[in-house]
Amino acid sequence: MRPKRRHKGNVSAVLHGASDYTMRCEMRRVFGLACFIIISLVHQGEAQITSRQTGDVTSELTRIEHRLVKAWLDGDRAAVDSILAPDWSVIDRTGHVLTKAQVMQELGSGERRIESGSVDELRVRTFGAFAIVTGRSVLAGSYKGQRASVVQRFTDVFAKRNGRWQVIASQGTQVAQSENK
Repeated sequence: MRPKRRHKGNVSAVLHGASDYTMRCEMRRVFGLACFIIISLVHQGEAQITSRQTGDVTSELTRIEHRLVKAWLDGDRAAVDSILAPDWSVIDRTGHVLTKAQVMQELGSGERRIESGSVDELRVRTFGAFAIVTGRSVLAGSYKGQRASVVQRFTDVFAKRNGRWQVIASQGTQVAQSENK
């Protein structure tokens, strides 16, 4: 004699003669599928938020780069000081390492004057609270009385500190004359 099947309220299983084992397998499959769908939807929502946040960061850092050039042109020490982190340093186009204090001193002395300048070809890559901005700058001015113009590729490394982005390191490389044209 066959043991009596017990189906806890599942009318479909009773009508179709499904065993308890079959019902448990089916329930596991349905539960697994439901979990997969929920996780996929949550991940898709996170990806959309991350994409939107990355776009916001890209826009913000692009604005900061343009603001920095304007500050250099205007000799706006306060703006430059706020954009560059206290521990900022730069490797200039000649390979020299300059600290923020050295650059700020030059900015105040009139030793280095940028009379025209722009940045373009900006590319922003974000890594949480850090970001790398690469681009091209075209600058003209004077250094210690000597007129100069330069086209350079640059890298600025940003960190988000106390809710705002600051440049923590920079590097510039002069573009070869053949690329300047």
